[in-house]
Amino acid sequence: MKSFTRRHFLRGLGASTLALPLLPSLLNAAEAPGKAKNLIIMFSPNGSLPERWRPSGTENNWTINPNDILAPLIPHKDDLLVIEGVDMTSAAPGNGNGIGDGHQRGMGHMLTGRDLLASNAYPGGVSVDQHIAQRLGVDPLTMAIKPGNATTHSRMSYSAAGQPATPREDPTAIFNSMFGNLDQNPVAAKTLLEQRKSVLDFVKGDMGRIKNKISAKDLQRVEGHLASVRDIEKRLISAGEDGVCVEPNLGNVLDHTRDENFPQTGRLLMDMMVKSFECGLTQVASLQFSRSTGGAQFGSFLDGVTRGHHDLSHDVDANSIEQLVKINRWYAEQMAYLISKLKSVTYSDGTTLLDQTAILWVNELGRGSTHTRTDVPYVLAGSCGGYFDLGRYIESDDEPHNNMLLSLCHAMGVPDATFGDPTYCTGVLKNLT
Repeated sequence: MKSFTRRHFLRGLGASTLALPLLPSLLNAAEAPGKAKNLIIMFSPNGSLPERWRPSGTENNWTINPNDILAPLIPHKDDLLVIEGVDMTSAAPGNGNGIGDGHQRGMGHMLTGRDLLASNAYPGGVSVDQHIAQRLGVDPLTMAIKPGNATTHSRMSYSAAGQPATPREDPTAIFNSMFGNLDQNPVAAKTLLEQRKSVLDFVKGDMGRIKNKISAKDLQRVEGHLASVRDIEKRLISAGEDGVCVEPNLGNVLDHTRDENFPQTGRLLMDMMVKSFECGLTQVASLQFSRSTGGAQFGSFLDGVTRGHHDLSHDVDANSIEQLVKINRWYAEQMAYLISKLKSVTYSDGTTLLDQTAILWVNELGRGSTHTRTDVPYVLAGSCGGYFDLGRYIESDDEPHNNMLLSLCHAMGVPDATFGDPTYCTGVLKNLT
């Protein structure tokens, strides 16, 4: 008797129209995959406030002040590595050719560990996210909110030396590419999207044909997946009768370019990022919140913030510091949301998608007011399949950040000997595993 495989299931659902999670009960032993490791890079700009960022205590006995920046991450403390004392040595004054201002050098070196090129001021090497994706043979999901035109200030990912990766910004376009008919030409795909009421309505009628062929747990997972896809769709479509997915237009689709939609856009992109991992569409994703020196006007959605993030980052008066704490704490809330979403995806052995993932929250500067690129704040969440030893606060001894980037490679199964400029890479970052 021929076995009923995942491919048969997808064919039965017409699943070129819908990405679905991996279902163990459908897989032959020959095609059953191991749980993939995943990497997420999350960026926020303009440095931090070390005295309001760092925890107190020792490596294994530490606390986060509930009034400080990392407070939203307190519920996830056991899933974190808070890492202090790492220096962006490759971008330090006097190292390299000195091209670029502090923000440019920070952005360019942040994920590449390479100096900027004299020809175009872009870094002279691939970024760690793109490098890992290339080595694994997957397409990275590279996304950003309000990054602006392509400059060194606004791009953090690079496919090769001098070649910035263009981030995807429009949640509706990303949704359609992930959950639309990928096998159709663009005109046919658009017609299909217009004809169906929603992704869920399009496939739910076919569920009866396969529900007796998969386990109860897998059936529950598929139904939950379809419901979450429908939830994303409803949040993208803010008008239309009964939540019907209508042709996008400026009147009824989230405008991701508006400051007041900055939070909602971020949540949608994070939700789709988690779906891309759950469905096996990629293993590498990045989310760039804004750009260096610019970004959203937080006052449109964050009470008490009256000035732009970059302007505030250069002031040291008490009122400006409290506004900066609010902004940076908001970014910590986004990381906490992403952690929770990854934890909500569970496997039959009791582990979660977070257990297979590493999230690294990065910044192009240490302290914004002085443009320092020493003591750059790093927060890592998730063990990446057991590679990282979590629940600790680590004070690094001024190790170069290239070592951090190399550690990500090793965690994802890319055992390179060095990453970025080898002058500033002495091995993996100490005490992470």
